[in-house]
Amino acid sequence: VQAVAAAGDGHSVTLTADAIDVNAVVSATGAGSDVLLRADEIAINADITALDDRVTLVQQTDDRPINLGSATSATTLDLSSAELGRVTASVLQVGVEQSGSIAVTSTVAPVNAANCTW
Repeated sequence: VQAVAAAGDGHSVTLTADAIDVNAVVSATGAGSDVLLRADEIAINADITALDDRVTLVQQTDDRPINLGSATSATTLDLSSAELGRVTASVLQVGVEQSGSIAVTSTVAPVNAANCTW
């Protein structure tokens, strides 16, 4: 993904693919402006921002496990502490009801998210 931005109240960014590599800023600004990334593999190499709203990172395949704090695996959606640290949001949400198990296998520090849910 190269730079993607949505500006204005209620304008959100939704990206869905088998794999997403964030290589440039992805942002949504304005009240009610969220960012949703849905993929079985997500690599966050640049900032993702929804300053006053929510960033959701979720698997594309139902019941796919999510692993926080680990290196990349072919069978899980893996997100490292460094990747989660590139997310700036009021709420960082990892996974949804259809997600598989969520494991925290190493320390994660999403320092730019006011609240985190997983």
